[in-house]
Amino acid sequence: MQKGSKTFSRAASIGLLSAILRLHRPAWSFSLSGAFDSNTFILGGHHRQYKNRQFSPAPLLLTYSTDIATNGSSPADNMSTSGSTAADQSKSADQSSLTSPISDELSKLMLEVISSACDGVNAKTALSGEIRNDACRVLRQFIIQQSISKINTTTSIGENTNAELIDNKCDDFFLQNRGMISECTITSTEDHGTIDANHVYSTMSSYALIAAKRMCQIADAKNNEQEKRSRKNNKRTWEALQNAAGTLQNIPVKGKIATKIATNAIEVPVESNALAVCMVFGALSLLQRQQSQHNSEDNGSAKAAASALSSTISRNVPLRQAGQPLSSLVLRSCVDRAFCDKQELFCFDLNILNHLAKSFQLTDKFIEPRVIAHIVRKAVPTLQTNDEREDLVKQTTAGAFALSCQLRPWSILSPIELIDAATTFDFYHSAEEICRSAHKAANYAEAATLRSSEGNDQDDKKDGDSLPFSALEQQKNARCAVEKLIDTAMEGRMYRRADALATSLYSMGGQSRYVKARYFHACDTIAKVVSKRQFPIVDRQIERVDKAVAKVEHSKGTEEKTAFLDPTIAIDPSPSSIALPSSPELEIRKFAIEKFEEAGEISAAQRLASLHGMEYVYDEETILLAAKLRREKFLQYKDLLPGEVPPLITQSHELISAFDRLVQDEKVSSSSPSSVANKHQEKQIGFDAEWDEETQGAALLQLASSETILLIDIPALSSTEDGVNALRETVGKILDGPEWTVIGFACRQDVSRLRASPCVQVHQQEKGQQQQQQHWIAGASSVVDVQPLVGNAEPTLRKTGLSRACEHYLGKPLDKSEQCSLWSGRPLSDRQRTYAALDAWVCLDIYRKVLRLEANGSEI
Repeated sequence: MQKGSKTFSRAASIGLLSAILRLHRPAWSFSLSGAFDSNTFILGGHHRQYKNRQFSPAPLLLTYSTDIATNGSSPADNMSTSGSTAADQSKSADQSSLTSPISDELSKLMLEVISSACDGVNAKTALSGEIRNDACRVLRQFIIQQSISKINTTTSIGENTNAELIDNKCDDFFLQNRGMISECTITSTEDHGTIDANHVYSTMSSYALIAAKRMCQIADAKNNEQEKRSRKNNKRTWEALQNAAGTLQNIPVKGKIATKIATNAIEVPVESNALAVCMVFGALSLLQRQQSQHNSEDNGSAKAAASALSSTISRNVPLRQAGQPLSSLVLRSCVDRAFCDKQELFCFDLNILNHLAKSFQLTDKFIEPRVIAHIVRKAVPTLQTNDEREDLVKQTTAGAFALSCQLRPWSILSPIELIDAATTFDFYHSAEEICRSAHKAANYAEAATLRSSEGNDQDDKKDGDSLPFSALEQQKNARCAVEKLIDTAMEGRMYRRADALATSLYSMGGQSRYVKARYFHACDTIAKVVSKRQFPIVDRQIERVDKAVAKVEHSKGTEEKTAFLDPTIAIDPSPSSIALPSSPELEIRKFAIEKFEEAGEISAAQRLASLHGMEYVYDEETILLAAKLRREKFLQYKDLLPGEVPPLITQSHELISAFDRLVQDEKVSSSSPSSVANKHQEKQIGFDAEWDEETQGAALLQLASSETILLIDIPALSSTEDGVNALRETVGKILDGPEWTVIGFACRQDVSRLRASPCVQVHQQEKGQQQQQQHWIAGASSVVDVQPLVGNAEPTLRKTGLSRACEHYLGKPLDKSEQCSLWSGRPLSDRQRTYAALDAWVCLDIYRKVLRLEANGSEI
């Protein structure tokens, strides 16, 4: 065989023909005419010479029997394999595993996508019959190319290569997918004849799915069991994906593997390559969703393939520009079918559809905002109410948010609608990008409004008048979304994240929360580093607060400073008071000195006071008097509950024993005739959780009945199988048990942290097989947030925190000075345990008082 891509590819095509004739002679027939039918596709139309055999230049068509194409078996399939060796059978099995069948449902969906995209009203000007046919040729050539590539990962191509072996491998690749291929002619000859468009769509659908499947195989590291997962292997996999993506776009490929592959590029218009790429994106989206639904351990092969396609398109400017109209048609068709109303599930992976939109730089100018707003709204409520697996729920919501950020449907959809869902799944980065996208769209809308007001753009004015949100309303929505995002982070006690968001989104509405987030972040950090004697960090945090206040004063003027420090927007978790102090610069220094005194670091307190010009005299009597006044001001454990503050529960047997006491106490409490729980026939438990923002999961879980409180060390118990089993049988059951009501306050983040807590994998024998159990929290259907109930019962408390609610219902506020302490440290101090115990107990007591208020219809 001669060297060179053209010679090898011709030989491969003829080998494909000869192998098919050899294996399927009873089922195949020749046709040398120019007529085309639905069961015909071309194998070669030019003069070929292979092993001294001449073929006519006329197009050689191969008719594929319909009974074979439809789940039937060919005569070769029924041949006896008794004479084959074990090695051959192993080789055949391995080859079959690389081309697992694609379901008829996926084929049908892909066909609908292609038909809709190609037959739409907008497609008449963007798509011609030649582009569609050439796109089929590109896909088919890609499949042949990649089947050869698969062979040559272990076999080098040279003069001594067994050409017949390579040809047979190509044959196998197509024949193993024959159940999906509806064959038709896909080539350019001198006389095209009349080709039925439906047959072209069917072929394109099959080829797109096979091409996507092949890219998934390249990305799937599990296919290569001989090599360990390593950085070098990952690099090779990425190079192979890039090469495959380049081949699909008719770009010269690079890499060691690619240099061994003989290529025979097809000269087609760039629009055909773009259409082929778009169809593969749609097929990858289908495959990814199918893989996720049937396999909870998704290996992300389709996502990797989509990422490689997107990466190469970003460097292929001609294809990206020519493909924008075509990609918008394909994306619109996929989005229209993304959600199945009958099955109430998503059929397409929205993350990969976002790759398609991002690759071709599609925005709301190409896709109608109403279309994207519709699919995003479909996604978000489904995520909150559906019983799908949590990984599928997160996958869908992430894709919906990414798609909305790229296509910017903010003239129809308010970003405020998405912030709650984004923060529920801890997608704060997505929420930040939503705010940025909404702000950018609002700026564009404002510029368009200015142009239309000058009479230069009547179309923009007409469109703008018909949209639900004007440019001014979009600006307001973007600002409110930013404020809501920062407030949610503050409510979840994620002060560092709130600080980062307010800083990053300062010009988009973050000014109103900027100083507040910086102040609370500084308090949180100082409380933790003092116990570690990391005193230089205290100085840096004070300096950061000073700079934040100076920035506000400089940008808005001193007279507007109070607007940014408005106490009405403050949230409960202030270390020293409910609202942000009017002078954060002074208060942060006082807070640091107080923490130094509590830690016994008097010299550090004196140094800090001297450094900032503050008068400081250590007086033990004054400190004791201040502590007494603090005890009189805030709720105290000994005034509400009998006995001492309970210790931490770190062992499984301790948890089971203490949980039994908790249940028994609740039974006695709920059996009382005057009990609210007795009237509602429910068992009520208060709960709360503590954590450090820098660590994953929860550090402490508190459960409280009327007279019993449990302080559960989550990291200690989650580190052993006995502990995980005990958590599942106790905490897990009450959080998801129908007979329980578990009450928290603004507890969404508490539940998320508990679910995110790491734990050892527990394996149990089930029917003779070892089964791996899931996390000890199966669900949280019993959890009730008392904050909305308090807001409904007393509108003035609608936006206040737990401390203010305690002051209203229990007469005194909570002392929140330990909220910013280091909860992952062990042992916890007495003050920390007291604070944690009261947090859970007051949730239960407030809940019962609210129910009693509703029942009696009078003030308590």
